[in-house]
Amino acid sequence: MSTNILSKITKEPETRTTCTLSQEGSSALDSLMKGFGLTQKQVFDIFITKDGVNKDIIKFASVPESRAIQRQVRKSLVITKKNLKILNETSEKSSLQRDVIIDFAFRWLVTLLEAASEQQREQHKKALIALREIWEELEKTEIELGSFLDEDNAILSRFGKVIVVLMNLVHEIEDNVNNGTIIDPDGL
Repeated sequence: MSTNILSKITKEPETRTTCTLSQEGSSALDSLMKGFGLTQKQVFDIFITKDGVNKDIIKFASVPESRAIQRQVRKSLVITKKNLKILNETSEKSSLQRDVIIDFAFRWLVTLLEAASEQQREQHKKALIALREIWEELEKTEIELGSFLDEDNAILSRFGKVIVVLMNLVHEIEDNVNNGTIIDPDGL
């Protein structure tokens, strides 16, 4: 997940509020917390701005069919006091129940982040193909260098380290594509 989406996360006083969610909304919140490593407070920080709740959430939550979803899971949620106030104001202005807005926000956000994650995964697959080709060429070059340089030559030694760094990157990308593990930008 891109870190720019988390750039506006606040460090304000928090409170708890109780909310009744649909099963889908509850599952979405679980995915946001477990799959994307977000806290409840961070989830609210993402879709609530000083101007209110994201307009797309209000638009989709306003569709009559969306409000007919059975709410069945009660949750105690952590939210900043400021965000709770904005959420309550948005609820009043839009004539939508606060729980409906929260439920839709969780489902909207998990869909958005999953799509971004899948797009990034596809980009990493393409990068993996290119880097594997480079790795193969470097190994061929290492063999060629070894044919005329001594085994303990500094050039050959350092070149081998370059190959190891690339090999480690390829393995990290493979883990990312297959398991969703995070690639360490400082790794060697």
